[in-house]
Amino acid sequence: MADMAWDKTDARGSKKARPVLRDPPWMEGVFVNPDLVYRYKLDERIMADILQADLKALNKTHQPLLVNNQLTQLYEDMEEEGLSKDCLEESLPSSSSSGEDSNNHPFTQPSSGKVKKKRRSLEYSKLVMIFEENAPLPPPSSQ
Repeated sequence: MADMAWDKTDARGSKKARPVLRDPPWMEGVFVNPDLVYRYKLDERIMADILQADLKALNKTHQPLLVNNQLTQLYEDMEEEGLSKDCLEESLPSSSSSGEDSNNHPFTQPSSGKVKKKRRSLEYSKLVMIFEENAPLPPPSSQ
């Protein structure tokens, strides 16, 4: 049986201690006491005020022209395929880990025919462009 990384034991049968991580270099030589912690602690604010300030900052930030062009092209491609912009919002990955509604995802439903397979592949590639590493798993490729 192969040794598993999480199941390492020494010759006596006791588990090996995991290494203790060092403090980051910017904390070396810093004496952390309650006064230091509370001096740099942020005051509590109302969530609506925080979100409003974030919205103002986002409105001041300009998207690169290339990103806007890519988004416009994506919307045009989706319209050609008969999809709407709302389809993207419905397909956003959720932060819940319960896995509910994973069978009802509009891009992973099994279909037949070469046209439907190609459409599904195009839909998936568009999701990958948008969500990158957070994209859903690709649809099964049944041949």
